Order: sequence, then structure tokens, then C-alpha cells
Amino acid sequence: MKYTFFLILFLPQILFSQKPEQVILIFDDGQDTISLKKELEIYTLEGKYTFQHNKNKHTKYDIEYKQIDEDNIKSYSVFRKINEGKTYPDYFNEYSIYIYVGNKDATGCLVQVERVWIVSDTIID
Repeated sequence: MKYTFFLILFLPQILFSQKPEQVILIFDDGQDTISLKKELEIYTLEGKYTFQHNKNKHTKYDIEYKQIDEDNIKSYSVFRKINEGKTYPDYFNEYSIYIYVGNKDATGCLVQVERVWIVSDTIID
């Protein structure tokens, strides 16, 4: 009985305290774009996948590329293949998504983003 009470009391905390897995997508200057809309930065990867960075809600870090854990770095197409069997777009909730925008000197900016859908220049959540 004592153990049942313990499980009922602490199991929800244990289950919901897990942090989402971090995924870092690489921004390609030749193929990807950034557009600014007030406090939002809209990142478009591969010409069709959009993410937003809200300056009031998300974080942004200046970082060297070598400081990033290589296991977290993925291209968007690899990220989609990893999640192939999962329900789209629900699997985005399982991750903390960042975009790395590199400079020429092996440093760059790591930007926390969230996936958004844009229809006729309007963001759909």
C-alpha cells in the first residue's frame, strides 16, 4: 500500500520531468532563408519547411561549431526520415529544435525555434 501511494504521488512528476531531445538543424546560406516580422524571425529550410524564433520566448546563443554535440546535428531530410513512422506533425512536440546559422570563422548562432506552417503569408499554429 505504501508503494502504491508513492507511485501515485511521484510517477507523474517522473514521467513529465523528462526534457525533450535536442535536434540541431543546419542553416544553409545557399538554400535557406531568414525573414523578419516584428519580434519574429522566420527560418525557411529547403525552401518549404518553416520555423519561427520569437525573441520574447526563445533563446539564441553565440557558439563555436565544435561545441555542438555531433549526435544532435541533423539535416531536415534526415530528421524527417528518423520520424517516418510517427504521426506528422505531432512528433515535433518530442524535440527542442534549434537552427545553427554558421559564420565563416567556425562560429555561429544557435537559435531555438518552433515549427510553424505559413499559408498566404500568415502563420498557422
